[in-house]
Amino acid sequence: MYQYIPFVILLFTTFNASVMAEDEGRVVRIGSDPWCPFVCVDNDESPGFMIEVAQHAMALHGYKVEHVNINWARAKQMIRSGELDGIVGTSKGTTKSTPYQFPITPLGFSEICFFKSVSDSWVYQNAASLNSRVLGWINDYGFSDDELDSWVKKNKATPRVKAISGKDDLQKRMIDLLLLGRIDTFTEDRFVIKNILQNKNLNNKIDIAGCVGAKEFVYVAFSRKISDGVKLASTLDKGIEALRKTGRLKSILQKYGISEQNWLVKHPEQ
Repeated sequence: MYQYIPFVILLFTTFNASVMAEDEGRVVRIGSDPWCPFVCVDNDESPGFMIEVAQHAMALHGYKVEHVNINWARAKQMIRSGELDGIVGTSKGTTKSTPYQFPITPLGFSEICFFKSVSDSWVYQNAASLNSRVLGWINDYGFSDDELDSWVKKNKATPRVKAISGKDDLQKRMIDLLLLGRIDTFTEDRFVIKNILQNKNLNNKIDIAGCVGAKEFVYVAFSRKISDGVKLASTLDKGIEALRKTGRLKSILQKYGISEQNWLVKHPEQ
C-alpha cells in the first residue's frame, strides 16, 4: 500500500492548487458609505479598520477585496439583487429587511448616540423625547431599537426629521446643520463622530445627549443572492483567525488607535 502514498499526496496537492486557482483573483466588492474610522475613503494607506482587516484576511485565501463608496440605501438594494458581494458595517438587527450571509466574527462594534450643541440641556430618554426636536437622520439608516426605528418611520416625511442622503461627508453635513441650528440633534455612532470632532477641533461645540442602548456588533456581511456568499463568510472568519495568531490583526488595529482587547473580536453567541 505504501507505493500509492506519493500518488495520494500528488492528488491532494493538485486538488488544493485547483481550489486556490479558483479563488485566485476573485474580486470581492463590498460597499457602504464612509464611516471613518470603520470605513474611510480616499485613503489607500488607511482605508478604515473594517476594510483593512477584511482585505488582509481574504487575501490569505486568494481574494482581492475592493470597497465601493456608495450610499447606504443603494448598498442595501444592491445586496438584495446580488449586484454587490458584501456590505460593510451592518448589524444582525437588520436581517429582517435585508438577506445577509453573516460570518461568525464581527469586525467591530457600534454604539449609537444622540448629539446636541453644548449649550443645549436636552437629554435623550426614549423615542418620545424626540417629539419636540428636529432630528438629523441618514436616509435608510436603521437602529437596534424598535421604538426608535418606529418613530423615524412614522416621522421621516414630516418636518421633525431632516433626511441626509448621498455617499460623502454625511456625518460632517449633520454636524454643520446642527451648528447652524437647522436641526436640534442627530444620531450616529459615538466612535465615528468622536473621530470627526477631534479632527475638526469641535469637541467644545458638540456633546452627547444620550445613547440608544447596548453596543452591538457590526459585520462585513455577504449577499445571499451570490453563489459563494456562504464560502466568503467562512473564508473571512478563517482569515481573521490567522491574522490574530500572527499578530497582524493587532498591528492593523493599532493604526487606528484600537486595542485588540477593546475590539470585541470574540465570537458572539449564535
